[in-house]
Amino acid sequence: MKNLLFPIILFCTSYSIEEVFAQHIVTHAFFPQIGDQLLMASAKRSTTTNISITPSGGNQIWDYRSLQAQAIDTQRFITVSDTTTRRLFPTANLMNPYDSTKQVSIYRRTDSIFELLGYRGLSYQGYFVKWHAVSHTPLTERRAPMKMGESFQTKGGAVTEFPASAAPDSLLRQLPFLTPDSGRLVYDIRRIDTVDAWGIMRLPMGDFPVLRERRHVFRQPKTIVKFNLLGVWLDVTTLVVTGLNEPFRNEQFFTYYWSNISKEPIAIVETDSLNNIESIQYKFDSRVPVQEIAPLDDQITISPNPAHDILTIDLKIALPEVVSVCLVDMTGKMIVKQAFMPKMTVQSLSQGAYLLYLTDKYGRILGRKTVVIQR
Repeated sequence: MKNLLFPIILFCTSYSIEEVFAQHIVTHAFFPQIGDQLLMASAKRSTTTNISITPSGGNQIWDYRSLQAQAIDTQRFITVSDTTTRRLFPTANLMNPYDSTKQVSIYRRTDSIFELLGYRGLSYQGYFVKWHAVSHTPLTERRAPMKMGESFQTKGGAVTEFPASAAPDSLLRQLPFLTPDSGRLVYDIRRIDTVDAWGIMRLPMGDFPVLRERRHVFRQPKTIVKFNLLGVWLDVTTLVVTGLNEPFRNEQFFTYYWSNISKEPIAIVETDSLNNIESIQYKFDSRVPVQEIAPLDDQITISPNPAHDILTIDLKIALPEVVSVCLVDMTGKMIVKQAFMPKMTVQSLSQGAYLLYLTDKYGRILGRKTVVIQR
């Protein structure tokens, strides 16, 4: 039996740490839930010049450690408590208020889907107007499980109606004829999503296993107004969009890097149609130093290895805030994730090679070890 173990160990160690650790599948563990606060940094443009979108494929390493934060965006997910929101969005179970824009995004979360139901707030397309938009088709923002090689076609959109008295003068001035009696704002989105790569994302705050999803987004806004005297609805989108302070983009390209150990996207890269990078957002935490955390693999001892029933994890130094220990199999699938304890039960695991890793409360990788389970 001992001789049979050598090929297993050799097979395991012939894989790079990055390849074994990489993320092939993400589950609903990356869906936001009530009480979560997500922090994303917008990168300084000068720090993105050496970053590019790589071809599809697995076992990649994306080095984003050069990024520096220019601005920080905070998202808070809270319960849907007010009666008006519950009436407008009866299936909603969490929402995300944006204090700076006076808007609230309304969501529904299940174990398989995280979708946008609509908005409430005080602005629309740059205008200061009280409004709410109820989705005629909820927009899927995250789905689970998400696997390498999958592709999806996603549709969504929202409609809101308002009386002319609620519309700002700046919008009405764009109409060169009679003042309308009411209006509708229609917003349709069509999106092509492709899961095309996996690997390790290296950020200033540490390394993360990621699955990459590319999104090609088509947007179609419409502004329709009604004149009771005429009894007809007229599409005035061209007039309204022409009057906006910023040009509206009907087509956009985004690349998302997702991980099971983070509610934030590890990174979001916006590009043009030729993959030239226009902006990058990345996972950030202001409570920790913005620097790489080098894995302390040599400070972790696993015994016995090979293991049968109980695995002992011995830390030679006090690692900061170890909160979880995970076991990943050779396909990249997470088999075990639990709170850190010095002894770990492995008697239910199948024979084979696994990667054990420790993370802190920010999702940073503190150390990794190869483990062999013997039966």
